[in-house]
Amino acid sequence: MQRRGRVRGVGRRTAAPSLLLVFVLVLVGILTVPSVSGCGRMEFSEADSSVVLTIGYPIPRTATNETEGVRAIVSYLTEEGLLNTRLDGHSAYQLAEGHEVSEDGLAVTFDLRHGVRFHDGTELTSEIVKASLDRSRNHPFYPMLAQIERMETAGPHRLVIHLREPSALLFDDLAVPILKQTAQGRLVGTGPFFESELDAAEITTLHASSHYYLGQPGIDQVDIRTYETVRAAWAAMMRGEVDFLFEVPIDTRDFVDAGSGVHLFSFLLPYSYALSFNVRKPIFREASVRVALNQAVDRQLLIQQALHGNGVAASGAIWPRHWAHRGDLTYRYNPERADRMLSDSGFRRPDAREAGQRDRMPSRLRFVCLVAQDISPFEQIALFLQKQMFDIGVDMQVRPVSISELNARIEQGDYDAVLTSLVGGPPLSRPYAWLRSSETRAFWTGYDAADAALDALRRAATDAAILEAAADVQQIVYDDPPAIFLAWSRDKARAVSQRFAVPNELDEDPIQTLWQWQLRRGPTPDTQH
Repeated sequence: MQRRGRVRGVGRRTAAPSLLLVFVLVLVGILTVPSVSGCGRMEFSEADSSVVLTIGYPIPRTATNETEGVRAIVSYLTEEGLLNTRLDGHSAYQLAEGHEVSEDGLAVTFDLRHGVRFHDGTELTSEIVKASLDRSRNHPFYPMLAQIERMETAGPHRLVIHLREPSALLFDDLAVPILKQTAQGRLVGTGPFFESELDAAEITTLHASSHYYLGQPGIDQVDIRTYETVRAAWAAMMRGEVDFLFEVPIDTRDFVDAGSGVHLFSFLLPYSYALSFNVRKPIFREASVRVALNQAVDRQLLIQQALHGNGVAASGAIWPRHWAHRGDLTYRYNPERADRMLSDSGFRRPDAREAGQRDRMPSRLRFVCLVAQDISPFEQIALFLQKQMFDIGVDMQVRPVSISELNARIEQGDYDAVLTSLVGGPPLSRPYAWLRSSETRAFWTGYDAADAALDALRRAATDAAILEAAADVQQIVYDDPPAIFLAWSRDKARAVSQRFAVPNELDEDPIQTLWQWQLRRGPTPDTQH
């Protein structure tokens, strides 16, 4: 006997965090598989009436090369998975149109959409899906795929996935792009756009797929241009050379003129700022010390001062809009209690005589916090935290380092604490990948307190079991925190020319509907979104 599963509706997958902050790649949790996308030859219109949209991509100072962010945008617009994840954490059908789960939870059968074609014209089949998933089974950004024991086809549009153990989080990671490998060794997807084979050196060009299964895109061609700075990209937008400015950071919005014929779209991002501890360091071994430091931070004030009001207070690693998120676990700003807890843990305040004998700040506890050098808003957040720590007698020494040094020291566990952005959603597999000690390959923290609860979450087979296991994970992380969770960010925005009509739901990334955008044929409105 089989039971139908809990997958709802159809939609685009959530935007990749790697598009938002490139160095998050080393912190685990990208939502797209890095791949070399390509396509077979396809026919496309070169008529003068073609609608061309130009994306301006300011290269972040966190980027290790100029193509990382562009490749992630290309992946998002050209590739799709069996499923995707909605903002509330529920899975939604994409290339799959139905599924069944065996009574023991060890076999999941997916029915594939009919009429879907890859960019080389090949029809989507279960054999191609099986080969694609096989290539991704050990991908570090999709750890749940490692639970697949074997796969078998049960017809051209039916695939059976056999698991080593029941895994609710498998559905999260089936957002991995399904790609077909051509005879030339390229990987091609099924998305609404395909990549041109004739890109200019400074432009990446995508063309609309004439046989996209959800309908013909409203845009015929997408050109992606890179710029060294946001200001340069904005100037190009004001000259009419750019229609979609991909990223507008909070510290540069002051020159985005509200009356300039541009819509600004701001939305909550699926990563949070956090000060992560190396819990193997003696000063951080006791959970009570880490709880005390969490209570010493006024998150609302931090959001106002360092993020200019663009954020939501965080107290855990799970996306706050996930249906299994607990809103009752919050660290309230309580420096008096933090002071008492540190004293009870053996970190008493130095007396006046001790203070007078020292040539540096008298402190009950001293640690070094690594932070990415010259990257906003990390240094601003670090300085804010330094003041908050000072108020309870803790000496947090801020040490800016280069991105390469920061990544290397994180991987080696060579740090006391590090200010990072942690990908936490929307799917639960993201915080799982960061918190589970065996999965934190790129971010060594020494933290393993939540391992048993995370294993229970991975094995949960029903919504009720997921809710219970997720609650346990959140309680453990609250009582024994691996970090000072600060704020879920909304400190990036997209800027879109009002030449285009954007069907966008409240607080969603507009790139999710880019294939549905339409060129306005009449006068453009003056209002801001």
